[in-house]
Amino acid sequence: MAKSEKFTCKQVIEAIKDSHGLKAAIARRLGCHVTTINNYIERHPSVARAYQNEREAIVDLGESVIIQALKDSDAVTARWVCATLGKDRGYSEEKRIVGGGKQGEHLVMVIEGLDESRL
Repeated sequence: MAKSEKFTCKQVIEAIKDSHGLKAAIARRLGCHVTTINNYIERHPSVARAYQNEREAIVDLGESVIIQALKDSDAVTARWVCATLGKDRGYSEEKRIVGGGKQGEHLVMVIEGLDESRL
């Protein structure tokens, strides 16, 4: 016989609201362990959707901060946006790793470059 669940999906979904997707906060609201929350998310599609929607709201908030920083002409944010979202326009970060190989040899590795003159 299957073990009965302590909470209804509706109760868990209600606890997810305004939790910012923090499982510890959801668990505190219900008076249970985070493992219980993980189990509900894994077993119940409606709970998983509610949790994912809550997490997406946090990403939306982060994106709105980035947009505001761009509107405020923040150069660091602009560089990051170009390097991550502007790759198809030729922007990307460049990292050089220089190290010793065998005696007298050097290893140079270049990972896609973002030339500061492009900003």
